[in-house]
Amino acid sequence: MRKVLITTAFLAILGIAFGGYWFWSAETLRTGLRDWREARLAEGYRIDHGEPVVDGFPARLVAHLHAPHISSPDGWRWQGDVAQLEADLFSPGHLSLTLSGQQELAALSEESARRADRFASRDAALTIDLAPDGQPRAGTGRLGGYQLAGGTRALLRGKSLTFDFQRASIGSNGETVTDFETSLRQIELSHVATAPLGELLHALDLRGRFVAWPRASDASPARGPWSHFDGRVDIDHLDLRWPPLDLSASGSIGLDEERRPNGRLETWWRDLPGFLEALAASGFVDPQALTALKAALLLLPQRAGADGRMERLVPISMEQGRLFVGPLEVGQLSPLP
Repeated sequence: MRKVLITTAFLAILGIAFGGYWFWSAETLRTGLRDWREARLAEGYRIDHGEPVVDGFPARLVAHLHAPHISSPDGWRWQGDVAQLEADLFSPGHLSLTLSGQQELAALSEESARRADRFASRDAALTIDLAPDGQPRAGTGRLGGYQLAGGTRALLRGKSLTFDFQRASIGSNGETVTDFETSLRQIELSHVATAPLGELLHALDLRGRFVAWPRASDASPARGPWSHFDGRVDIDHLDLRWPPLDLSASGSIGLDEERRPNGRLETWWRDLPGFLEALAASGFVDPQALTALKAALLLLPQRAGADGRMERLVPISMEQGRLFVGPLEVGQLSPLP
């Protein structure tokens, strides 16, 4: 009987201590969120959300923020239905951020908020794992019924978008490798000039990695969104179905010293003659040259694709500001902003 009482007392004390630790951790999380908000406000941000609700007892800490709204000093604005920050009670360095419901990201115009560029989704489920330094290290997400608008005009509408990424490694020189995979379905482009392509992009699947390294100390000052980027994109697989365009590709693209696209892609085209006919019908190719172009296709390597259809190899390269399709130079490339 005495052993039972001692065991019961020990468990009661342990439960009280554990409960106290959870409530102390929950209050620490609330304080951390409050301190983070005050620090951002001091930097010129505007942040609004409902009072954080923390639950998850006994093994997790989950903070729910309803109707969050963040506006940055340089004109970016994000708002959503619910944001949820979750941490394991015994592994506080592992954080997960989940956004659900309607989401909207906007870049506001200096003249009027009505002219903002907006990306909105009717239904979103995004989860991002954060490293102890606060940087994203992995994530997965799904967007349904999304729309990109420029000012008051809808530029595109999509049925679904899924993605996932994982920061694979960080080298001793600061180089980071981030694996990614994304898939888009049924994108309507009725308000964008797409000729000779159709107004419906059926599917885009992309898998590869971002390789980035620290910006050189003697690099030119950052003046635009791409001027912060030093690295390349390695594409393991790209599959695009945008009638009459139907192709797969792999390769690598980076930026040269003048921040122009630089790299090489191997593209395998299905129904390349049909695409050339669409180019001619849209006035991009002289109809008289169409026969000669089709004859030239016979010189391109071919293979049987996964679906049994024949594919033709068309190498695309970017070098010293020039764009090449096979050995032919077809255009000039400008530096990115």
